[in-house]
Formats: sequence, C-alpha cells, structure tokens
Amino acid sequence: MDLFGKKALKTRIKELEEKIEELQKYRKRWEKEKKRYKEAVTEKQEADKKINRMEDRIATLKDRLESGEKKDVESYDREKMGVSRAYRYLKQLSKLETGRNTLTSYKPPEKGFLNSGMSEMFLHEPLTIKSVFMTPLMLKEKEFVSDRFVTEHFLEKLDSRTLFIHFSAGGSGIGIFENRKPYEISVIRSDIKSKHKKGGYSQKRFERLREQQIESHREKVEKKLDQYLKKGFEQVVITGSDGRKGLKDKIDGFVAEVRTRQGNIIEKNDIVNSFESGMGVYHVRLGNEMAEDMISRILE
Repeated sequence: MDLFGKKALKTRIKELEEKIEELQKYRKRWEKEKKRYKEAVTEKQEADKKINRMEDRIATLKDRLESGEKKDVESYDREKMGVSRAYRYLKQLSKLETGRNTLTSYKPPEKGFLNSGMSEMFLHEPLTIKSVFMTPLMLKEKEFVSDRFVTEHFLEKLDSRTLFIHFSAGGSGIGIFENRKPYEISVIRSDIKSKHKKGGYSQKRFERLREQQIESHREKVEKKLDQYLKKGFEQVVITGSDGRKGLKDKIDGFVAEVRTRQGNIIEKNDIVNSFESGMGVYHVRLGNEMAEDMISRILE
C-alpha cells in the first residue's frame, strides 16, 4: 500500500523527465531550423544583390536596343549606376587632383556628344579618365579646364529638391526628395483587377471595368499631385506606366522621364527604391579615338 503516494510521484517524475527529453529534441530541432533560417536570409540577401545587378544590366541592354537608331550610342556599353553609387563615384572624381589640363564639359540633351537624348557630362584627362556620364535631368552647357574634374554641377542636380512621381495602376507614389533623401512621401493605392477569371464577367466587360478602375486611380493620383505642386521643389521627375502622360501634362516646365525597375508602389520604401533606380546615372567609357573626336568638336 502506497501511503505517501511515492509510486504516483515517481510516475509523475518519469513523465516530466520524458516530457523534458521530448522538449529538448524540439529545441535542438528549432536551433537547427534557426541556423538554417539565418543561412537562408543571408543567401537571399546575396541573391537579391545579384538580381539587382542583373536587372541593371538588363535595363542597360534594353536602353541600347531602343536607342539603336542613335548611331553614336549603340557602339558603346553603357553602365547604369544607382543614384547613391553614382553620387559617391562623381564625388571622388571631383577630389582627384590631376595636376594637368583636365576637361569637364556639360551638354544639354539637344547638344549631347553621343546623341543619347539626355544631358551629358564629358570628363577627359589623357592619362586617367575618358568618360561620359548621362542623366535625364536638365544640365546647362558649361566647360571647365582645370587641375581636377568639376563634377559639382552634376552633383547639385542629383541633390536638388525633387518632386518624384511614380505612376502604376493600383499602386503609385509621390514624394519630395532633398539631398537624395525622402523629405515627404505619399502612397496612393487602389484595388484594380489584374486577371480575368473564368465564369465571371465577359472579357470585354472585364477590360472596360479595369479601365474604369485605372482611370479612378489616376484621378486619385492627380488629386494628390495637386497638393504636391503647391510645395516647393526645383525639378520634377516622373516614371511608371503609360498613365503618367496625363500627369505630366499637369506640370509646367521641363519634366524628366526616367526608367525604374520598381513595380507597383505598395509602401513608402518602394518609392525610395524607385527614386534610387530612376535617378540613376549612365556611364560610358570612351576609347582614345572617340575621346579625341569629342575634344575636336568642342574646339570647333
């Protein structure tokens, strides 16, 4: 007879020990999963970096295909740099004291060296750099010959207070950026059907409904844009799908149209990513013959 309940206690202790052993197995399994998760996150980050580089390369090649009729540009490999990277690169070039006759020449789109349709900055120092940097932003015609590259005017444009508009059906964004950083951002979202489901509306009715939804979204973006047009800014940049053309018509003066790899704007960080990509700078490294030809054209 178990008067003190020892048998029951021993049984309970054994049950708890077995439970602890089971939980320890779960903990070991969880720690392995946690390690695998961290490794997966690291792998994903590396993959994202590679994807971004590949997407930049694809964008560059697409630009070359679309500008095939521009004889001067199609022969050169253009590299597109995000605005942050481009800014750091041009900043470093401005600090490079060559001690020689160093040429910096700015040209607006209609007078570009490469007929790129963009503003261009030509940098030339015989023993170091022979390059053209291109931006959709408007640069004034200027020339400098000194002991360094005068990239400040280009950098000032990248730093200017910019009204940035990204229009995309269902998810758009508008923001003010200053010194390449977001000052104020708004996200405008709408529920727009993207695929026609069987058994629902007819295809024509579905397309008509979708067009109405896109038009309603564009009107929402226009109302928000009206608010931003009352704010102070120095330049306007627009990107996105075809609906942006109607928005562009509402703006007086020059509007730079850019490409971005960002799709729909879902959250504020998406408009920041779109700005980083869209405000990117194209870089063309020149051979000696083409560089000397450009100098000859400048001296004419």
